[in-house]
Amino acid sequence: MTILLEGLQLIPASLSIPQIVIDETVNKYKERVIALNETLRHANRDKQCLFGTPQHINELDVDSIVGDYRELLIGRLSHYATDIMEYPKLSVQSVVERELRGGKPFKKSGAGFRDYIIWATVRQVASATSPGYVCFVSANHSDFGKAPDVFPELRSDLQSYARLKYYNSLKDLNKELILPKIHLFTDLDSQIPPDVKIDKNRIVRWIQEHFVDLIREYDFGREIFNFSRGDVTPRRIEELKSVKLKTARRLSNDIVLVDLTLEANLIYNTSASWEDFTADPTLREFFGGDSEQFAYTDMEVDELTTACVRLTYNEHSQEIESTELLQFSAASATLDYS
Repeated sequence: MTILLEGLQLIPASLSIPQIVIDETVNKYKERVIALNETLRHANRDKQCLFGTPQHINELDVDSIVGDYRELLIGRLSHYATDIMEYPKLSVQSVVERELRGGKPFKKSGAGFRDYIIWATVRQVASATSPGYVCFVSANHSDFGKAPDVFPELRSDLQSYARLKYYNSLKDLNKELILPKIHLFTDLDSQIPPDVKIDKNRIVRWIQEHFVDLIREYDFGREIFNFSRGDVTPRRIEELKSVKLKTARRLSNDIVLVDLTLEANLIYNTSASWEDFTADPTLREFFGGDSEQFAYTDMEVDELTTACVRLTYNEHSQEIESTELLQFSAASATLDYS
């Protein structure tokens, strides 16, 4: 779990946990505390039998201990901006109908209510309009399916099954999505000269939060695809493939110039009016030459992008004070600003 929590910003991704999973986790903890209390009661009786006089080991305050555990659990998850999903709004009739016909994740015996609440929450997240895909992790392959595919009936519940990535363990998810990113930034750490003090996490945060903003500032969208009309806007990083330190040279006691080369798949939004479409043959070919007249159209595309950026880094404050783009390459364009 630690690898997952620490690696979320490297994907980048956010973590959502159904409220029912929190409640189940806390309840299992409560059962263990109650069992421990029962052990203490037996110990008190055994001590009295052995020593012949009343012996007492203080029992645990179950409600207080469990309350503290819930608070600690939610506090730790909140530190990583975890979204604890409320119970989904379901009609009792729809749940009963699914249970009666033995629809997954219900078993023939009728068991599976809590599993269905979890799945309904996953379906709710997967149906949201936010970009990207949804990762669902469950070791319960007998009710949800053996990864990478959920059962066909569950698949049919989703508006877009392509948005779902399913794993039977956190280990599998970490191996595919997080460990490669950790190694990527570990390599960056090893490239920083020993006489320069740079917080790698500051660099990571800037890439995830501001790299795309920097590209937007240069407003060269149409040049990327060789359009003369329409608009092209970088939206987000779909996948960061490599980060390499080219140079890190000191300008003064505290200021260091850091040149990085980044390779990433970026999502670009391309848009055009009918006038743009008819006037630009490259744009027309991009969207498809045969089309009925429209007022406006747009499309998202994934493009491999390479950029060299320069960061002015303050060692004292550990802040990035300024940034500039030195070189940029994507699709049919290579632009040099150095």
